[in-house]
Amino acid sequence: MPTISNDRIKPFTAEDHHGQLRTVTHRRQEPSFDDPASCMMFEEHVTKPLVMTEAAIDAFGERIPVFCMLRLQEFAEQHGGIDYLQTFKVSGSTELLWLIDDGEGGAITALLPSDY
Repeated sequence: MPTISNDRIKPFTAEDHHGQLRTVTHRRQEPSFDDPASCMMFEEHVTKPLVMTEAAIDAFGERIPVFCMLRLQEFAEQHGGIDYLQTFKVSGSTELLWLIDDGEGGAITALLPSDY
């Protein structure tokens, strides 16, 4: 079953750091996919690691941001790139989870809006 629709990733479930299953819902990005700003691929490698703030780890654990990033990679490939800021709502939390792709020479950062 595909995890991608035309404009967002379909909701999925993942375990948090307490082993509790949470539903993770991707929120539609603001710029259109044909906007030049929609060029990020969320590809992690040695010089561009996935990093997480302490607050994001405390709220969601490490698995949920990793699963979000993996789905973003598929989503970015489907669209030929996506916006640098992607947002997820995680059930059981009032906080959103942001993933930001800082581009070449940067990192992919999982954080809470309050970390920004």
